[in-house]
Amino acid sequence: MEDDRRGDVMTRKAVLFVWEWDKEYKKRTRVLVGPVRFHGWGHNYEEFETGPGSYSVAIIEHPDGRCDKVVPELITFDPPTKEGE
Repeated sequence: MEDDRRGDVMTRKAVLFVWEWDKEYKKRTRVLVGPVRFHGWGHNYEEFETGPGSYSVAIIEHPDGRCDKVVPELITFDPPTKEGE
């Protein structure tokens, strides 16, 4: 696995996707956005009438420096590479 150490922060290469509605097949599909850096896992919540719902998120950094929280199903980690390939 190729990691990147930036100062004291360890990141990992990943690819970001978004959900888009496919009108022809009447379902949502994952569409590639592009490369990002994964910083770690976090938590987010959403308020409902019955109380809060908590869920895990991935903390990512875009190539332009913006950071986001996304649900784990929207990122894919680059496969590990063997040295010498």
